[in-house]
Amino acid sequence: MEVPLATARAPVDPRIVGPATPPPYLSKRSYARHSAFTARYAPSPRVQSRHDLIVRILVDENGASLNAIEINQRIAKYQPPFAMVALYRDLKQLAASGRVHHEWSLRNGRVSSAYRSIDHPVVKARLVCKSCEKAVELHNADALTRLVAQACEKEGMVLSEAPVEFRVLCQRCQAAKDS
Repeated sequence: MEVPLATARAPVDPRIVGPATPPPYLSKRSYARHSAFTARYAPSPRVQSRHDLIVRILVDENGASLNAIEINQRIAKYQPPFAMVALYRDLKQLAASGRVHHEWSLRNGRVSSAYRSIDHPVVKARLVCKSCEKAVELHNADALTRLVAQACEKEGMVLSEAPVEFRVLCQRCQAAKDS
């Protein structure tokens, strides 16, 4: 049985290297994934399955916003949780591609990030506990947002796209404070 000899790569003329021919310094795999040579980046099947799981979890929440830690806790029901770095990268890619909504809010003097399915309407108002940060989203707050919009217009202010947050105490925190 003969062993075939390794064939040397023919030198590539840099003038004829085009989109159909990978540059000599890139492997076929790198060439296929490199953004400069493709119309858009297509995630690998493994990454795509992670993205699908994240989207399914957000859809199952019926419009509720989840932060990355809560998403990872829900992932742990189906498989081992993701590394937080990978989860944040996946969420960033999903938000950039328009598959999830990315929301920012200010909680305890810090900026907090939450994600929501695009299948559900954007929340216009939210009640947030001052103590435990439990959030209740008000989906039918049209009258409330009209009042806030009228007040903003009267004062010459612009109402942002972010939901209006009301800082309150939930029953559990109120009971703990009273005792």
